[in-house]
Amino acid sequence: MGAAVALMTVWLQLSPAAGAGSVDSSSPSPSRAMSAIDSLGVVSPADTTATPGAAGAAVPSFTGSTAADSLARNHSTSEPRPKKRSVGGRATHTVKSFVSDLGYVIVSPFRLKANGLLFTLGGLGVTALTYSYDDEIMRGFDRSEGNPTFDSVIDVGDQFVEVGFMGHTWPYWVGGAVLSTAFDVDPVQSICLDVIESHLIAGGARNIGKLIFGRRHPFETTERSKFFDHGSSAPSGHTSVVFEIATVLTRHTDGWPVPARVGVGVVTYGVATAVGMQRVATKAHWASDCVAAALQGTTIANTVVSRNKERRKKEGIAQMPTSVPTLERTTRRVSVPVGVSSRAK
Repeated sequence: MGAAVALMTVWLQLSPAAGAGSVDSSSPSPSRAMSAIDSLGVVSPADTTATPGAAGAAVPSFTGSTAADSLARNHSTSEPRPKKRSVGGRATHTVKSFVSDLGYVIVSPFRLKANGLLFTLGGLGVTALTYSYDDEIMRGFDRSEGNPTFDSVIDVGDQFVEVGFMGHTWPYWVGGAVLSTAFDVDPVQSICLDVIESHLIAGGARNIGKLIFGRRHPFETTERSKFFDHGSSAPSGHTSVVFEIATVLTRHTDGWPVPARVGVGVVTYGVATAVGMQRVATKAHWASDCVAAALQGTTIANTVVSRNKERRKKEGIAQMPTSVPTLERTTRRVSVPVGVSSRAK
């Protein structure tokens, strides 16, 4: 019914009587027609092009008119259409984004504001507090062996610990990124690329930390203070990787219903925590190694996802990365040209 009324309005405006130069005040004017069209909200700028009339002659259109110019101007300032890049173009764009994000993370300590400074100090404080209890935590884990609840958590960590080994997971993430790029599956592509970039940046920072601290693993020494001794215990690589993945997956639920987002967060971070506990229980790392790695991995992955989501939003590429289909639909309305009034009926 609405479409029929819209067609009637356009026909009245573009009929020969209206286009013959009549100055009769009862004839529909462009302003009144545009107002009616706008109030209906069912005609897009593409619908105002010239179409053949009943006699085969081209019906006058808004092309070249003030209204058309205004419509084009309003349409050009709307959200960008999704860009389509070739596989090579996407690869180049990904490399540029990685370099930009790497530089952003490197210089981040020099531009800390109040909130960032508080978060950094809080993270250092939690890590230092955990370090002071490393021995007690290790002994507590030893005493807890045989407890059904504790053993169940460690079993979960055992099941997923290999996910935290980058050497084993690289083929899956890279393969997923390549295939999703080739077949233009934006959600999978976004997740895989965010995970890969987080791994590269956090992994580089983590390896530098291992060289600087040189802390010995618990299976190498019973002294928690064995630093600068050519060790590689701090921070924990497995823990950092699983928390990066948990962060990326959770952030990609933005826009989901709250219960679903909470559910994904509980599962992913729960598994990541179980992996961290497994590293302590098997004496692969001290508890403070895992806490520091979890904070680092989460922070860097969150930064990567935020910056990439902003890029996609600006460029119109995968503006809302998500792992589930959506029923959301968008409609376009004709904007009222400058100087034309529109009153809601």
